[in-house]
Amino acid sequence: MEIRSIETEKIDVVPGRNPRLIFSPGYIESLGQSLLTDGQETPIVVLRRGERFELIHGENRLRAARLKRIRTLTAKVFNALSEPEIICKALKPNLAQSKLGLLEVALKVVELKNCSGWSHGRIAQQLCWSQRWVTDRIRIAEGLTPNIRRLISTSCLKHTQARLLTKLPLEEQDGAAIEIMRRRMTGKQTALYVAQLLGNRLGVGSDATRLITESKHLLLILHVVADSCCTKLASISENSLSEIGDIYHLLVRLLGKISAIVHRSDAQKANAQKANGENKGVSE
Repeated sequence: MEIRSIETEKIDVVPGRNPRLIFSPGYIESLGQSLLTDGQETPIVVLRRGERFELIHGENRLRAARLKRIRTLTAKVFNALSEPEIICKALKPNLAQSKLGLLEVALKVVELKNCSGWSHGRIAQQLCWSQRWVTDRIRIAEGLTPNIRRLISTSCLKHTQARLLTKLPLEEQDGAAIEIMRRRMTGKQTALYVAQLLGNRLGVGSDATRLITESKHLLLILHVVADSCCTKLASISENSLSEIGDIYHLLVRLLGKISAIVHRSDAQKANAQKANGENKGVSE
């Protein structure tokens, strides 16, 4: 790697390389004026491609320089990088400065996972974040419908609400999102609403299949409620005490339902074993 000045006309921007999905013309104009008056503070990052260079990080600065007809920029020049290394170098500076939206980060983390084959833990090490953070972003990118993604990118739906919607099946997410926006729900209200939707799904099916389905749905509800509890405990206030009480009672009811399912499952197994024993006696 070397740091040198390169001509802006020799820098190529590969579509989809930048994790940023939206660029602000006003910010680029302001940045261009800053480059003229104060100079360039941070080098851009590029990869050598023969006689030209592929931009890895710094598209706002490149756009600003071209807007103000600045002919050269200081750059960190790499001669060779693997695809996972390119994604990491494009993503890490933006993460450190918190300049990307949740969906922009999530989509790029999934791209890194797919091209590298790395585990969530390995990705976390490379990006200097926790494994839970990585898993959360992957779940958001892979567990939401395209319509929900658009709502996030346009700020019509909050990130916390999107996380909760990943608990629902894809075919139910769009309708739930419309209801959340129509009723202007807060994050806490959304958590209880999603838990209610999951609770309404109970009792579908029959026999062993129904028991398995109910158990899965109850576990999803518990995850939703646990996320809500963690959020409340981090910033508790007197107004939240009653809502926390509601969540506590909901948890108690859910645990009771789970216990009932376990007892029913045990009873069905006992009846099945008894029936098998009787059939065996008849055949003999």
